[in-house]
Parts: sequence; C-alpha cells; structure tokens
Amino acid sequence: MFSRLLRAASALALIHCGGPQTVSAPLAPAPDAEAPAPASSSAAPSPEIALDEKSADKTIEVRAGQQIVLTLVTNPTTGYDWTVISAPPALGEATTAIAPPESDLAGAPTKRTFIWTLEGPLGPGEHLLELGYRRSFEKGVAPIKSFRVTLKAAAGA
Repeated sequence: MFSRLLRAASALALIHCGGPQTVSAPLAPAPDAEAPAPASSSAAPSPEIALDEKSADKTIEVRAGQQIVLTLVTNPTTGYDWTVISAPPALGEATTAIAPPESDLAGAPTKRTFIWTLEGPLGPGEHLLELGYRRSFEKGVAPIKSFRVTLKAAAGA
C-alpha cells in the first residue's frame, strides 16, 4: 500500500511541476522492491501505460504487472469529480491522487490521477474500464461526461 501511495505522489509531483499532462516517465520503484531483471534481447513492454482524455475510446493492450496511470482534468470545487464505474477485476482498486490547482482562483481546474497495477492475467476478450464525471451527492443522475477505454491482454501475455 505504501508503495502505491509513493507512486501516486511521484505522479502528482510530475504533474504539479509542469510535467506533461500524462505521466510518461516510469515511476520509481518502492524502496523494498526487487531490482528489475536485465533486459532481454527482445524489447520489453513499458511497465507503465499513461492515459489521458486523448486516450478515450481506444483499445489498449496490457500485460500482467503493468501499471495503468490515468490522468483526467477535474474540478471538485463544483462538486464534480471522476469516479470508477466499471473496471476489470484484475485491476483491483485504484490508487488516486489529486494535484493542487494551477491557479489560486476559486473553481480552478486540477488533475485527478488513477493508478492501477494489473496484478494477474486479464483474461481473454476485451474488458471495459469506464469512469464517469458526476456529483457524488446527485443519486440516480447520469454522469455529464464519461471516459472509456477497452483493455485487452497483449499477445503472448
């Protein structure tokens, strides 16, 4: 759990310090993590898949052990925020973090980051990861925006 929080804090530091909208640099491994295995002659997949609004409605191939880092613009001061509507069980619970607003003005937007680590095989077929942008206190009201991406196990995964 601590290592997930450390990774979320690293992602927020990149976002807040003027980094790209998506976190594209590998997050630092937890201090208690094992050293990575030496690279083989074939190109290994990136341990992290960085997603943002531009990734919506795409199909993404994933492998066990990869992290999915999703960063979306939000404005929680209006009551609206992103929530997970559906996710494949292999993703488990997301670690979430929110960056400080880039402005001191009331109602300034910010970024929410969700981090999942694919703990095991995804399974055959396609799997929907869906989030909704809504007010938590408005029960039974559809989200005003949604984010969807289709996940599928990479060949040979």
